[in-house]
Amino acid sequence: MVSVVGFIIGAILFGLHYILELILPAALVNALLIAVLVILSGGLHLDGLSDTIDGLAGHRTPERRLEIMRDSHIGAIGAAGLFLFLIIEYVCLNSIPDKYLPFTLLLAPVVSRWAMIYAIFVFPYARPEGLARRLSKP
Repeated sequence: MVSVVGFIIGAILFGLHYILELILPAALVNALLIAVLVILSGGLHLDGLSDTIDGLAGHRTPERRLEIMRDSHIGAIGAAGLFLFLIIEYVCLNSIPDKYLPFTLLLAPVVSRWAMIYAIFVFPYARPEGLARRLSKP
């Protein structure tokens, strides 16, 4: 199921790229693809990234870090990290040679979803409750 969802997202990105590249410059197409990816994923990965950056910034106890990560508000360092991540994502997308871009747009969402499954089973869970806890090993 994870592969199917990733492939559908990749197919949407590939289709949009194929259509938009006919009428728009490549840099704008890539920015729009990132925006569509954020919309399709609901921004959940970006929320998690900003929470993680906020929690890991500074010298805090593990308990305080988890508390910060649970907070629904984004901090300055989380916002800066999110901004930098999106810039890096944009530059990386612009750096992919044209002949590899369709393959990348199809494959990256599949690989990223499998990476989440891998992480759930390989890395220890930080707290006893959470979104993916029911999927991880007991």
